[in-house]
Amino acid sequence: MNSFSCRSVRFLFGLAFLLIGSVALNAAQARGGLVVQLGASDTAAAAQLAGTGRFVVQVLDADGAKVQQARAALTKAGVYGLVSAEKLDDPRHLPYTENLVNEVAVRALGGMPLAEVFRVLVPRGFVTASPRAGVNEAQLKAAGFEAISRAKDGGLFARKPWPENMDTWTHSRHGASGNAVSLDTAVGPPERVRWVAAAMEEVEGLVSDEGRNFYGGVLARDSFNGLRLWHRDLMRGEVNDANFSLPRLSGNRARPVASGKFLFAIVKGKLV
Repeated sequence: MNSFSCRSVRFLFGLAFLLIGSVALNAAQARGGLVVQLGASDTAAAAQLAGTGRFVVQVLDADGAKVQQARAALTKAGVYGLVSAEKLDDPRHLPYTENLVNEVAVRALGGMPLAEVFRVLVPRGFVTASPRAGVNEAQLKAAGFEAISRAKDGGLFARKPWPENMDTWTHSRHGASGNAVSLDTAVGPPERVRWVAAAMEEVEGLVSDEGRNFYGGVLARDSFNGLRLWHRDLMRGEVNDANFSLPRLSGNRARPVASGKFLFAIVKGKLV
C-alpha cells in the first residue's frame, strides 16, 4: 500500500536546518507553515526558507537597527513578504496568540522566557536553538518541551507535546467506528475567530490529524494557523498543480482518511 503527503520534504527540512546551523530534525516535520526567528543578525537562511514558497517567516529582534538592516537585506534578496523583519517591542512577549507558530528558531533569546516560546508553538511544533542562544536542556524541560536533543556543535532541538485533552478527527464521522462524537475536552464555547481562509465549501469532507486539516478532494491546511500546505486533485492525480480548483466530493464517493503523517484516499479506483 502506498501513501502520500507533501513532496520535497527532505529538501525543505534541509532549509529549516539552516536556521540554526545544526540540529538534526525529523524530516517529516518540515511540511510548511509559520516560522519565527528570534534574532535578526543573520537572515540568509530565513530568506532561503521563505524562497521555497512553503513557509512564512518572521524575524524578530528588540534592536531596531538590526531590524532595519534585516529588512534591507531581505528586500535586496527579493524575498521580502514571505519573510519579514519586525521590531520586538516587548522583549518578554511574542506578538502571537497561543498554538500558532510551527517553529521558533532561536539565534538570540535575550530576555524572552522559554515559556513564551512554548505558548505560541502549535502542538508538536518545535524550537531550535543555536549554540550561542544561551539555552540549555534543563530550561527547555522546565518550560514543558519534550524530545530534547543536542547536535555535535551544541545546538538544541525540542518539541511541544500534543495536549492529552485534544482529540483528532481522522474519518468523516470522527473514527473508524462511525460514532461522530469527539473525545476532545479542550474545546469550549467559541470566543473568537482563529483564522479565515478561502471559501466555506472547503469544509466539505474535513478530516484532521497531526495538526493538519484535509478538505474535499483534497487540500491540506495547518489546523492551527490555516496556512496552505499542499493540494492534490484526486480525479487528476497532480500534486500542487498551478491550476488547482478544489473539487467537490460526490455523495457516493469514499472520503479520505487521515492517519498520523499520512492521508489515505481513493484515486481512480485505487487506494493511495
